[in-house]
Amino acid sequence: MSQGSGRYQRSAAGMVGAMIVTLLVIIVFVAFRAVNRDELIVRPEAVDYLQTVEALQQGDDLDPVYPPTLPEGWIARRAVFSAEHLAWELDILTDDEKYIGLRQAVMPEQDLIEEYVDEEGEPEGSTGLGGTMNLEWEGWKVDGDDTAFTTKIDGATVLVFGSAPAAEVKAFAASLVVD
Repeated sequence: MSQGSGRYQRSAAGMVGAMIVTLLVIIVFVAFRAVNRDELIVRPEAVDYLQTVEALQQGDDLDPVYPPTLPEGWIARRAVFSAEHLAWELDILTDDEKYIGLRQAVMPEQDLIEEYVDEEGEPEGSTGLGGTMNLEWEGWKVDGDDTAFTTKIDGATVLVFGSAPAAEVKAFAASLVVD
């Protein structure tokens, strides 16, 4: 009996054939999973931004500007305060998942626009948006479909911006309060 008996012969063609069979099995499995899976819709988790507002109101660092409530279907995604930069940030998703951001910081308007919206943003002119505080807002010309407005409150700059329709961004800005 020879030493080679009982062993199978290896060849490049055999290896290529095995790889093809393996790939076909993977493709069939992926196709089967795609057909039999329900569409997974993941809605981001909301945060309680009013809790952060209450904590800020207890301190002496910054009197936060905030919306007392959000429209139906809107959720706050992030609410943070940076003591280092004296900055309050609130990120919101509208019911059609468009973004609106609120930034309040002790820094110039142009710096906030450059950091959060558009490095080449330019002021467009003042406008009153109404609301409970009846503030004078500066509109900004920015790239894309974004909308941005800034105002000053007690030495801090407030920036409201986002990809939501301009009317929603304006209404959000007009809804802001300081208590």
